[in-house]
Amino acid sequence: MGNKLTEARYRYFQIFLSVVEKELSFFMENEKINFTWKQGWPDHKTLEDSIRDNISMDMERGFTREGPHRADVVIKYNSGNVSQTASRGQQKIITVAMQIALSVITKRATSKPPIFLIDELTSELDKNNREKLLTRLVQLKYQIFITGTDPLQHSTMKMFHVKHGEL
Repeated sequence: MGNKLTEARYRYFQIFLSVVEKELSFFMENEKINFTWKQGWPDHKTLEDSIRDNISMDMERGFTREGPHRADVVIKYNSGNVSQTASRGQQKIITVAMQIALSVITKRATSKPPIFLIDELTSELDKNNREKLLTRLVQLKYQIFITGTDPLQHSTMKMFHVKHGEL
């Protein structure tokens, strides 16, 4: 079962990778961002071998250290861990591009446009990236709710002001 789960996840990751790379090119044209799939146990071992090799220590510690539950995606920016080498604004753009990619995949699979709920869109982003992001969100033609303390300016967006619970 663990192998089948890992295979399905990896297939989905390949689809995600192709879509997220396209989204990132819209925002960060000349930046080097690398996504690596980690299956949750060493690549040179089978899942069965990994479990068998670690069972004594895992039972002693009370948890399983390797397996599908340890799968992960490692994101590198300019050859370093994204959390250490990218600015907060760049991290936000990468995160938003990932969310957009997931929404594109979901829409393809279900034919239903997702609804985006975004809080503090403008925080951490400079004017250029704010404009790129708003343009991309409008292109998606999704229903989008954005909350924040700074007003957004875009010709296709409607703004509602809420103050003390009143619209």
